[in-house]
Amino acid sequence: MHIVSGINAFLCGVIWVAGLIIYRKTKIKAPFYIGIAFGLFGISHLLAAGMFPGTLTVILAVRFLAYAMVGFSLYKLACR
Repeated sequence: MHIVSGINAFLCGVIWVAGLIIYRKTKIKAPFYIGIAFGLFGISHLLAAGMFPGTLTVILAVRFLAYAMVGFSLYKLACR
């Protein structure tokens, strides 16, 4: 595994867990969505580290979905 991808995946996992913990304590959905988005980023980093044939399209789709979730979360926070 590429060390940078491994570190990125680990840090994404930490943010994923933090988002879930904050959601459980506050019941505000934005941290939950942001945590899920960073979980998706972590998955994309793990896929990039392995770089199996045909994964580039999957990586792009997963990252696009994650960015969309972060944007949606920020929109929901702004409209509160």
